[in-house]
Amino acid sequence: MNAQFRHFLPLFMLGMSCLLASCQAPSITRGGFNSGSPAARTHAIEVTIKESRKTGRISRENLKSIVELLNADDDLVRFMAIGALTELSGDDLGYRFFDPRAVRFKAVQKWRAYALESNGTDVISIEPRVSTKNDTESGS
Repeated sequence: MNAQFRHFLPLFMLGMSCLLASCQAPSITRGGFNSGSPAARTHAIEVTIKESRKTGRISRENLKSIVELLNADDDLVRFMAIGALTELSGDDLGYRFFDPRAVRFKAVQKWRAYALESNGTDVISIEPRVSTKNDTESGS
């Protein structure tokens, strides 16, 4: 093995290990509603809805964040957002995730008004409380 190659090999191995370490996909649990990653945004919706099912409440901030995701570029994010909002409210307010942006605009305006309706609280009670499988099994 020539001397030049012997000095190059450790540097090459170090460079390759750094490259491999940086090739990991971002975690879906990071970034939340404002993430650039659709997976992180859908994860944030799922976590928020799961919590609201347990408590029967959702923070106004989280509700507004989900409403804003109705404008997302990603179809799945919009689908998850309207599914969550429909579950919480019992209505879709005319929103269809697959409609063109211009058509969705009116329904998004309705959802914004819904999210801003307020009795001065930061937390909104879900009426009726969304029941879960565990609720029905425990008899509540």
